[in-house]
Amino acid sequence: MMKKTILLVAVAAAALGACRDDPVGPTLIGLECTQPDGSLQECDLILAEAGGFRVTLLSTECMVSGNAVRITKPAVTNPVLTSDGCAESPGVLGEFSGPFAAGTPVSIQIESARAGGNAGLRAVGQFPQWTVEFEDGGDNDFNDLVLLITALPAA
Repeated sequence: MMKKTILLVAVAAAALGACRDDPVGPTLIGLECTQPDGSLQECDLILAEAGGFRVTLLSTECMVSGNAVRITKPAVTNPVLTSDGCAESPGVLGEFSGPFAAGTPVSIQIESARAGGNAGLRAVGQFPQWTVEFEDGGDNDFNDLVLLITALPAA
């Protein structure tokens, strides 16, 4: 009986040690856009015309799982598009018909359970279509999640 107890304690201690190396709590990663000088700055995507928008997952190359994707602007009924984009297959994650007024900001955020130090979320493009690329901090290739945000005309 004593051998089993000691083995169980050793396994539990090893598991706790491994957890201590993980980041504590989730990391929130906001959207950034490339500025004319090449720097990145927090930004929103602007709907230049009244209407809605669609968020489509184009591809995943994640090194870590647990990357929740959510809409932060505009306010929508169900802002969480997926609790783990890395586990999703390419396709539409959400469509928001609004209609939202011209000039409405659109933004997304990723909540990563295990993002590394170089994690980021950047947008390229202009109205009516933007590509949003996520880097989980593992390899700096910005292809861990690739999303397409497309403006939709007002119905």
